[in-house]
Order: sequence, then C-alpha cells, then structure tokens
Amino acid sequence: MRYSRFWLLKDLYWCFIPLTCRQCDDLPSCRSSFWKGRKCLNGCVRKKRREAYLRELDRSDYLDHLVQSIEEKENK
Repeated sequence: MRYSRFWLLKDLYWCFIPLTCRQCDDLPSCRSSFWKGRKCLNGCVRKKRREAYLRELDRSDYLDHLVQSIEEKENK
C-alpha cells in the first residue's frame, strides 16, 4: 500500500497524540510544537479543569455536611 505525500505528512503531524486529544480545542495549550515532538506539556487541560471542579464540589459537600452535623449536635 502506497502512501501519498499528503497522508504521510498528516500521519507525522498526529504522531504521539492520542485519539481523544486530536479533536480538542485546547490542543495547542497542552502540547508542545511539532518540532519539539508534540510532547505533553502539563497534561490535559480539560481533565485538569474537571478535576479542579470535582475537588471544589467535594470540598463544598464536606463543609455542608460538617455544618449540618454541628447543627444536629447543638439541637440535641
């Protein structure tokens, strides 16, 4: 099977990039340039945002539960 030059360049461009990252809009901010090997800089931006959001939710749930338990103890 022969590759045309276009397909070969396209394959080289997407080399070392996972399939899920290829459609991401944040790809330029979390990957280095083509000439540097397209290595991951600091990890997936979307994943980090989601983890921070879940951490904040867990923290607020913990604080709500803490306040609720203290109020229950005071009412006894």
